[in-house]
Formats: sequence, structure tokens, C-alpha cells
Amino acid sequence: MPRLNYTGRKKIKRQDITITVFDKNGVLDFKTDMDLSEYGLPPESPVYVEAYRQTSWMRFESGVVCDPKAQTDNRLSEFDSLDGIRFRIKVSDREGAHGKLLAVADKIRPVKPEEGDAERLCILPVQSEEMDCIWKIKFDRNPVLLISKRAGSKDIISKSPEFISLVYPAILREVLREIKQSDDDWQEDEEAWQIQWISFINLLPGVGEMPELSDENDDAYDQWVEDAVGAFSRRLKIVETFVSYREDGE
Repeated sequence: MPRLNYTGRKKIKRQDITITVFDKNGVLDFKTDMDLSEYGLPPESPVYVEAYRQTSWMRFESGVVCDPKAQTDNRLSEFDSLDGIRFRIKVSDREGAHGKLLAVADKIRPVKPEEGDAERLCILPVQSEEMDCIWKIKFDRNPVLLISKRAGSKDIISKSPEFISLVYPAILREVLREIKQSDDDWQEDEEAWQIQWISFINLLPGVGEMPELSDENDDAYDQWVEDAVGAFSRRLKIVETFVSYREDGE
């Protein structure tokens, strides 16, 4: 393998990449969906996808910048399960003598097609805590959903239809409003929890790009939050879930 020159490389935003892993009768396969148009990269530069977990590693050709589609077999033959697998995207210089690396995205968490959006919220850890209210969001290094120990099992409650339908839209609204109040330095950190949540929002259909954070854009940002909550609620069929739960209870 040629050596890679990392000088001057660009960082590809995670919201521009989605990697979906399929389990086909015990054989893992994946597909990528990426948009590299905004990075000013040479259109014929080759794109590579790397899958890795600890010491296991595989590399796949994935077309070129102007058409980043898989050109090889995408079976993950070196992996026996999806657990812990992460992906890396690399764009290299076709003309460079030393394989200069032009752009990269790393530590991409894949998704499974059958996963519901609530389960994809691995960006929202759930913890039990002794408290008087049923739930609340704690903002530390990242948002954490706290559920009262007296209410019962956090796993059962957080996945119950009544909790999902009544609480998850409110959680999303609260987290997105917190993003607006955060310091600006997170916008330069690909590992920031704010980036992960915005990437999640970008997967929802019908939600436009997040407005620039400024006092002049307060109304636009508030509307973006409501659009995101609405799209999230439609995807999870929040109203239908609540109505069905209530009817079953009656």
C-alpha cells in the first residue's frame, strides 16, 4: 500500500455520510450514501471506505468524488458481528506521487435498516437516578436521559410506547435548544455531541439545513427546531403510538 501524506487534508462532516449494514443470512454487507460535493475536491479523486474493529481491518474502493459508489464486493468477511465496527472514509490524490490524503472522516457508526429511530439514539445514554420527577435531561459531556429509580427499570420505561410518544419529542426539543445555547467551539470538533445530534436530524426527511447560530436567526432556528420535532414525530408515528397505547389500555 502506498504511503499517505496527511498534510492539508480536509475533514468530511459526518452528516454527509450514512453507512448502512445489512445482515444477509449471517453475512454482513454494507452500502454507503455520501455527498462530497461541497469540499472542492478533484472530481476524479478515488474514494475509499475502511471498516475496522480493534485489529481487524478491511478497505473497499468506493468510486470517485463525483460518483462515490462501491466498485467492489462490500461483504465484511473479516467481521463476525456488527458490534464495535466503525468506518473511515478517505479521499486520496490520484495524481500525487505519494498518495496524498485530501479528505477524511473517521469513527463513523453504521446503522442497520431495521432499527427504529428511537434505538438509533445511542447518542442519548439512559441512566437511573434517585429523583422526585420521572425523567429529566442532564447536560454534561453529552446529553443523558435520567429516569427515576422509583419509577422502575430504565430500559423498560425508555422503550415503552407511552414514554416514547409523550417524552421523546420533548427531549429532542430540549436538546436542540441547548445546542443554540452552547459555546461556539463545538462547531470545530467532529466528536462533539452537538455534531452527532445534528447528524441525526439530517437523516430525518423534510428538515432543512440548520440555520446559522446568531441572534438575528432566532426565529429561523426556532422554526428549524419545530420542523425537526415534527419530522421525528412523523417518523416514529408518535400520535398513532399514543392513540394505540391508550386504546389498548382502555
